[in-house]
Amino acid sequence: MKTVSPVVALLAVLVLSGCPQVSDPQTELEKAVKDLQKRLPWKVDEYTTCKEIRAGDLEIIYVYEVSGIADSNIKSNAATLKQGVAQGLKANIGSLRPYVKHDIAMKYVYKNKKGEELVSFTLHPAKL
Repeated sequence: MKTVSPVVALLAVLVLSGCPQVSDPQTELEKAVKDLQKRLPWKVDEYTTCKEIRAGDLEIIYVYEVSGIADSNIKSNAATLKQGVAQGLKANIGSLRPYVKHDIAMKYVYKNKKGEELVSFTLHPAKL
């Protein structure tokens, strides 16, 4: 299993979607997501693995599997999780210009090992 920083993966999408010749952000987003899918799965930390990435309608969707933490803990800390992800995006807002420019949303879905959804939220870098 490959370990890839989410920021590195995100920058790969940004480089592809931020090219000057981009005429259709959705098409570029889909191309970038296909490239990222080849690198899956990637270990985010000792509890979290990114298992799936897909493109929605001007949206990139990250699906994570969480193990080693009780489902109830993930659910009860959903607001803290969302805040942490938002802070990470804010810290890299300069790199997110293509997302901001095209108002591309970023959806995060966290599931347990059984595939049951525990938490999901969507962030818009343009609104951070």
